[in-house]
Amino acid sequence: MTNKLEVKEVINCSGRMTYLGSSTLSDDVIKAMNHGAVNYFDMNELIRKAGKAIGQYAGADDAYITCGASSGMVIAVAAVITEGNACEIKRVPHVSTEKNAILIQTGHCIDFGAEITQMISLGGGKATAVGSVNKCEKDLLDASLSERTAAVVYVKSHHAVQDGMLSLTDVINSAESKGIPVIVDAAAEEDFKKYIGMGADMAIYSGAKAFGGPTSGCIVGKQKYIDWCYAQAKGVGRPFKVGKETIFGLYEAISEYAEKQSEANECDLFVPIENFIKNIEGIKTSRIPDSMGRDIVRLRIAVDKDKVGKSAQEIARELQNGNPAIYTRNHHASSGYFEFDPRPMFERDLPIIIRKLEEILEG
Repeated sequence: MTNKLEVKEVINCSGRMTYLGSSTLSDDVIKAMNHGAVNYFDMNELIRKAGKAIGQYAGADDAYITCGASSGMVIAVAAVITEGNACEIKRVPHVSTEKNAILIQTGHCIDFGAEITQMISLGGGKATAVGSVNKCEKDLLDASLSERTAAVVYVKSHHAVQDGMLSLTDVINSAESKGIPVIVDAAAEEDFKKYIGMGADMAIYSGAKAFGGPTSGCIVGKQKYIDWCYAQAKGVGRPFKVGKETIFGLYEAISEYAEKQSEANECDLFVPIENFIKNIEGIKTSRIPDSMGRDIVRLRIAVDKDKVGKSAQEIARELQNGNPAIYTRNHHASSGYFEFDPRPMFERDLPIIIRKLEEILEG
């Protein structure tokens, strides 16, 4: 198909990033979406059946399908605040109940492209930060839980502060002792069963990241809370509804994902890049496991500017400014390195990547 919009194409070596379109779709996911697109269904029956099936894959009672993980946070927060009350659902975000405090560790108050505290506010919650940016102790969380606390949000993300924050187990134990639900933001996480298995009441995932589905998301969890999520369709959940093609595509992607083998073997794509770079003085490569413990190995390119004549930032920028644009994972380029993430890469892209590196480094 021709690029009628004449948009510059991208070789994605950065990861399943929202700003790069998250994921490409498998043939079967596209077929499922096409089936949804050209047929009619009772939407209530469709979303309920798909949600129940997705919930089973997660080891949960049920699931609610959303248009993304961020909208999932809005809906989950609205659910625990309104508890299915029709009047309060109509008032979100301007709820009348005083039980609307949503506790979140200060180190988890992230900006993922928008601020998570704003998503909490859109759901009618009052985001209440606990602890400091580098430390949160259990006794402080225990003392912060009150009759006004509607839920505790726990963020599992590379954006969040890792050191000094309470573990999810500690948070669940504290909240559970007072009958307060825990919502886990697991947008890009790969383990679909882990957080419900640990005792979280709801976990929110992106459908387009680890699962390789269309732009979408889902909230998985205990039946009571998912029922409250469904009730938001008559309120704040309405603008976050999904189409029938997305429902079919997400279900197919998750069912494929459940059968998928480890992605660690995808790092074989690194070999041609390693073989080229080993001959370049001042650049070293190493394979680095994911800092969050996910089953991802990335190729790190460490650059000695004095020997190479260009910094890691400059090299990453030149890769990105080419046509096609080659996007690497350059969060730490100012520290002297950038990385290649194998998950969105294709073997067909390797000659282009190496040719561009050769142009930048040897030209």
